[in-house]
Amino acid sequence: MTTYTQVVDAVPRVHYAANGVQTAFPFTFPVFDAGDMEVWIDQNLQSAGAYSVSGVGVAVGGTVIFTAPPPPSTRVTLRRRMALKRTAEFPDTAIEAKPLNDALYYQVAALQEVADDAALAVKRSFRSLSSADLTLPEPAAGRAIRWNDSGDGLANSAGDVDAILPLAAAAGATAQAAAGAAAASAAAAGAAELASAAWAAAAAASAAQG
Repeated sequence: MTTYTQVVDAVPRVHYAANGVQTAFPFTFPVFDAGDMEVWIDQNLQSAGAYSVSGVGVAVGGTVIFTAPPPPSTRVTLRRRMALKRTAEFPDTAIEAKPLNDALYYQVAALQEVADDAALAVKRSFRSLSSADLTLPEPAAGRAIRWNDSGDGLANSAGDVDAILPLAAAAGATAQAAAGAAAASAAAAGAAELASAAWAAAAAASAAQG
């Protein structure tokens, strides 16, 4: 019976929190070749010598086995990353089913990777009626990306965000302290007014008794 590397409906990426002991990390998506697998520990891409891949060509996936356990509290990321290329040439004569199916499955797997990348991207909601241009402005050190004054595109902020934010925080703290002092002063004034009223009432009562 002819078998194919079937591509199931699965996100070609999985994450794990390392505990410093575990060396085997399973994945539930197919890979056509061990080189299709990217392995990351935090932000560091691992070399092929740091691990091995089992389950190549299996529809339900396999396991990445490290030669040494990833350090505790690090994040292990496994993702399929295939070359976007044509893998087969078909003759003008009769086409065999297996090469055709393998090529089609390869294309489906590649589309899954593109869809996963698109899902991780910043994008406008499909419910949005906006036609604003989402093209990023040229990078500028220290500047933040914001909506432009017309609200129809993105622009760099005029000032250095790292310099402005501490000033804004300090101004906020000063305003909060001033508001607290004003509230305390108002409370003290209110207490004095109440004390004065009570003294006047007591004096009036004493005069009435006399």
